[in-house]
Amino acid sequence: MSQSPSLKHKIVVTRNLGPDVMPILEGRTEIDLVVWPEDRACDREWLLRNATGAAALVIMVSDKIDAEVLDAAGPGLRAVSTMSVGYEHVDVQELAKRSIALGYTPDVLTEAVADVCIMLALMAGRNAKQTSALVNEGNWPQFSWAPFLSAAPNLVPPAPPGNAQQGSSALGV
Repeated sequence: MSQSPSLKHKIVVTRNLGPDVMPILEGRTEIDLVVWPEDRACDREWLLRNATGAAALVIMVSDKIDAEVLDAAGPGLRAVSTMSVGYEHVDVQELAKRSIALGYTPDVLTEAVADVCIMLALMAGRNAKQTSALVNEGNWPQFSWAPFLSAAPNLVPPAPPGNAQQGSSALGV
């Protein structure tokens, strides 16, 4: 027995959530899924138009959620979930006044930020930008090699002889 369209919960998604998530949402018969069709930030006009009657909004950091969007959605809106660590783009006071739940993704970027920090430290420690430029400009291997061409300051002081172990702790975890 199929559900009447009026009994379906409308969920508005402002960006394609990828091949692991979209088939799950698309396969749910109890929801009316409305997805921004382009691979760029959602137009505000589209969001205002499609939010009407939504039970939930799944948004990105590029989507400003304020009284205008909440008014457009109407009294049936129960949840706003942002695919971001921060939620500065969401008027949380307006959500609270309307008893609308807020979902967000705390700590989702912790490991990625730690990875980028290590990557940047290694790149700085080996003059990666300058060395990459040699390759990208077609100057490798025709350049005049020098023994310290890619050398940069060490990340840590040299280890005492016979004790060359290095490590990092925490790394954002």
